[in-house]
Amino acid sequence: MKLVVFGSTGRVGGSIVTQGLEAGHEVAAYTRPASVGRLPAGVEIHRGELDDAGAIAGAVAGADVVLSGLGARKNTPDQVPMLAGAYEQICAAMAEAGVQRLVAISGSATRLPGERVSFGRGVVRLIMKVLGRHILGANEAAAEVILGTGLEWVLVRPPQIVDGEPTGKRVADRDGTASMRITVGDVAAFMLESASSDEWVRAAPFVSAP
Repeated sequence: MKLVVFGSTGRVGGSIVTQGLEAGHEVAAYTRPASVGRLPAGVEIHRGELDDAGAIAGAVAGADVVLSGLGARKNTPDQVPMLAGAYEQICAAMAEAGVQRLVAISGSATRLPGERVSFGRGVVRLIMKVLGRHILGANEAAAEVILGTGLEWVLVRPPQIVDGEPTGKRVADRDGTASMRITVGDVAAFMLESASSDEWVRAAPFVSAP
């Protein structure tokens, strides 16, 4: 498959790039020009900002799947329109190019429209509203954009992401996380699996260590 990865030099995106190459996929990375040097050999590089519609369209053209490790970079109000706007551009480019599958990262505190929240998740959301309300707002604004498309989206909701290679020990569930942590490698591995599996299409699984 040809994979196009946004957020390709971040923790999750970088692991997707690495694991995608190791699995034999053709991998293209969309990155800010200043971050190009952080990408491994063998990656097709597309340079651009997240509001550059032309550059995003050029990167997406010819892809089989788009994977995104994008997230808010800091807890400030500008991150909400930034992330939502980025996904508007990406989803529009995918629709124009006929690319159907989008696998994107979010967070366990992210609440989808109309979704019931358990007591445990409610506590997590309360903490996020106190410590990272703009990050939470950005994730939920991005989710609203993605859910409003006709794409085959998968929105992955992990808890705290810690450093580590893929262990192969992870749990995906529709109701909540089994634990409060998961490694970067395991998140990326699940996202890569979701690039070709139909199990979680148009769903937002919670993925964590068992």
